[in-house]
Amino acid sequence: MKVTKEISNRLIKYVTNVTFRANPFDKRAKSTEEVLKRLNIARFKKANPKLTFTTDWVHTPDAPYMKFDFADGSNVEFTDDYVVDHHAQEIINEIWEKTTEIGYQFEMEGKNIDDL
Repeated sequence: MKVTKEISNRLIKYVTNVTFRANPFDKRAKSTEEVLKRLNIARFKKANPKLTFTTDWVHTPDAPYMKFDFADGSNVEFTDDYVVDHHAQEIINEIWEKTTEIGYQFEMEGKNIDDL
């Protein structure tokens, strides 16, 4: 799925909070850190000023964890081996797919994300 800047600026509006927990010295946290870098950027903050990031840098051997909360009240969690075994772009693509589904649902219900 190819997502342009224009499309991603619209899709990010459906994300309300992103939670990251990882050990910054753990090699398994590479994808977690990359996702944070790619999403915590100025154009996304401008497109969705309500978007919050909760980061918890731990010093334990726990596996990396990510949770995305969406405007429709749903969420997606990426835990343990999933975060370790998938590249950042694969995780972001899953988020874009989920937000696209939410966008279609909003459209079918006559809702507008900009009105929320």
